[in-house]
Formats: sequence, C-alpha cells, structure tokens
Amino acid sequence: MDDATFIGHVKRFHTEKGLEEVVSLETLQQGARLAKSREALEKYYPELPSKIQKELDSEEGGQLRSLTKALKVLLCTCAVGAIVQGWSQESIVGANLDWPRDLNIVNVSDQYIGDGLRYFGIVNAMPYFAASVLGAWVSDPITYVYGRRTALFFAAICSLGAPIGSAYCQTWYQLLACRLIQGVGMGAKASVVPVIESEVLPPRLRGRLLYDKAYLGFLELRATPLQAARDLFMVYVNSHVETLLFSGKDVTTATLSRSLDKDMELQADSHSKFQELCFRVYEFFSNILGLFRNARNRRAVIASSVVMIAQQFSGINVFAFLATTVLNNSNKTSTLAMALGFAASNAVFSPFAYFLIDRIGRRALLLTSLFSMLPFLLLTGRYLDVRNTGAAVTLIIIYTALYSPGAGVIPFIYSSEIYPQQYREVGMSLAVAINLSFAGALAIAVPQYQKRLDDSAQHNQHLVLLGSFAALDFVAAILVWLFMRYPEQRTVELEDMN
Repeated sequence: MDDATFIGHVKRFHTEKGLEEVVSLETLQQGARLAKSREALEKYYPELPSKIQKELDSEEGGQLRSLTKALKVLLCTCAVGAIVQGWSQESIVGANLDWPRDLNIVNVSDQYIGDGLRYFGIVNAMPYFAASVLGAWVSDPITYVYGRRTALFFAAICSLGAPIGSAYCQTWYQLLACRLIQGVGMGAKASVVPVIESEVLPPRLRGRLLYDKAYLGFLELRATPLQAARDLFMVYVNSHVETLLFSGKDVTTATLSRSLDKDMELQADSHSKFQELCFRVYEFFSNILGLFRNARNRRAVIASSVVMIAQQFSGINVFAFLATTVLNNSNKTSTLAMALGFAASNAVFSPFAYFLIDRIGRRALLLTSLFSMLPFLLLTGRYLDVRNTGAAVTLIIIYTALYSPGAGVIPFIYSSEIYPQQYREVGMSLAVAINLSFAGALAIAVPQYQKRLDDSAQHNQHLVLLGSFAALDFVAAILVWLFMRYPEQRTVELEDMN
C-alpha cells in the first residue's frame, strides 16, 4: 500500500486503541516503518540518534549484551524452568536404584517378583503419560484464565510436592500417584516455558495483551521506545494477517487494508467475567479443532510432531533407563564419572545452540545432530558389552555433546515458534504431549526389551539395544529431512511459513 494509506492506518491504530497517553504518534510511526524494514525507517528518518542506531545494530547481530535487564531476568527464569525439568527427571532415575527393593517388587538378589518388572515400567512411565495426557493440556486453560505466571506456579507446586511425597511412599502404587502429580508439573512447565521464550526474544514479541499494557511491557523488554513501538505494531498487523489466512482469504494489500479499517476489537472490560470465561473455554476447544481444519496448521502439526518424535528416537532417554544397570555394574568412580559427565556435557554444549541456530538454521542443526549421534550409539553399546565402562562413559559424554545443541534444543524451540499466534499455546501443548507420550512408551518398552535380551543370554545385548535406537535415530533424521519445514533463507522469519 502507498505510504499515505499506511500512515493513515497507524494513526487510526494510535487513536482507536487509546495510545495517546502511552506512546507518541511520531514514535509509533517510526516503529511502524521499522516493522516494514530498517531501510524504510532510514528513508524517512535519516538522522536517527546514535543510541538508537547502536541498539538496532546490536539487535540485528543477535548479541546477548543487547538484551535489556528485564529480558535477561525473564530468560534466566525460563532457564530455571529447564533446570527444574532436569531435576524432576533425575529424581526419577536416581530413585530407580533403590525403590524396587524398598517397595518389595524385587527380592534380595534383585530379581523381579511376579509382575514386578511391569510395575517398574508403569511407575517410570507414569510421569511422561501424565505429562502428555494431563500436564501439557491443563496449562492451556490456566494460561487463558490466569496467565502464564500462574500456570508456571502451578507446575512448580506439582514439581515440588511430588518428590517430597515420593520419599514417604510405602507401596508402589503410592509412588505411582506421586509420579502422576510430578508428570502433571513436568508437562505444564514444558508447554509454557518455550512459548514465553519464543514471544520475548527479538525481533518480535507475540501475545494477547491489551495494546496500552503491551507497550509498557515492550518498554521493559526492549532497549529503546522505537523498538517497543515496532513490536507493538507488528502484533497488531500480524493478528489481522492471521485472521485473513484462517478465513481462507488471500493476504493482499487491499484485503489487509480493509481488515485494518474494519478492526473493532472488543476490549476486555466490555464483558462480564463469566462471559469472558465462557469465551475462553470455547476458544480453547475451538483452537484444538483449528489445528486440523486449516492446511497451514496441519503443516505445523506434522512438522512439530516429527521433531518431537525425533528427540525420543535419538536414544537420549535410553541412558536414563539403562542407568540403573550401568551404575549397579560399575564402581563408585565410574558411577560419578558417568553422572557428572552426562550432566556437564549437556550443560556445556546446549548453549552452543545460541550461536548455531541462526548461523546454520534449525533444520540443518537438527539433522547434523541426529546423524552425528548414530555411530556413538553403536560404539557405546559395544564397549558396554565388553565391560569397558571408562570408554563407554567417554562415548556417552561425546554423544550428549552432539545431542545437546541440536536434538536437545531444537524440538521445543521450533515447536513453540512454528504455530501462528492464535494457536501457539494449544499447538505447543499438542507437541509436548506427543513428545512425552513417546517417552512414556519407551519407559515401559525398554526394560521389557532389555529383560528379553538378558533371558536370551546374548553376549552383545547392549549393542542390540542401542543399535535399535541407532536405527530409530536414522529414521528420525529421514523424517526431519522430509517434513520439517523452514524457510531456505536463514534470515526469514518463521511467520513467513504462512
């Protein structure tokens, strides 16, 4: 559209949304031009202050020091959420060393009594199934009604209370109930944190806020009012673009202009609380169906499902299921080396994703990670079979280093970004549910498979087990290559997948 029409829409947006006391019209116009491109901004405002020029250059470079203090605090909070997820999973793995004996499902020789192995698998799988069936979905209505902070607090309470309750369990089914609560917390947190990260990181912040309050939030997250105004206008325009897309209309200059002219967005205070709650419940279920009604959303569902399944097929969780066997057959030094090496490798190499994601792209990074892990699965199985624990621990550390920046990071980031704004929360819930349901299935299947290999008295049982996951890892890489959609140009925004 021509510049006069464009600025006319900006002025109406400024007036109709009551932004006069929040942001000046000139700043909003500058932000709107910046939303189009930096060249468009500099064409009409060639003499921008040096501070703004510096902040824009820093933002384009993707440097950590360009983030504001508030944004850094928020990202650290998200990092704590990831740490809690690790603690939850480690509390499950660590307890596996002793709880079967303490709760009388194995005898003094550590042989399972009756259906003990089945109980062991069910208890270990419960957190993942609870997370996929309950936790991943309960976060969405809580977010709709009370906001993401309350959803995170709910997840934290579940993650705190369940391990404490587990310490007092006297039977396996009491432990099962605690694991269910723990799984709800894991699923709720895993659905909320990646969405927060995808919304607050430059260049766009996405969300459902009233525009005046949204701008105040943007000011806390951005270094200059100009960048905050740009993000505000981007949210406004993106909501109209997505409305046109999901109504089956082509996004053209004319249709977008008419949509902006007819914008009659309802304000939150025009409804009673009961009406607002009913609307949110209806919207939640409508969005679930909307994931499959629209071709754009179906592509996102397929892509996010593939990357989430790829993480489980990579074999990373098999080491959690094998941990009790490896630890019981090793000395204390090897035990500590494996535990510390595994955790340290994950912690050290995951941040490399920050430097690699935009440099080589999400799809390329995930494929590189999956293909490079494959030989290390086979080698680890070989050295476990010959009781060379030191070599096996070294290979596991290298394997984890290859996993962390790719298959460890990409699935959740990609799934939180790929859905349109309206469907982001429910889409992420579906992706997390798929990921954790496969984790639960593996938690049941791996011990049974391992026991069958033990009963067959094969001398290379670890190679067979990890070789099976190497095959799944290869299948996952092929699926990612076929179905993971991403713009060819690494600088293109994910919204362009529309």
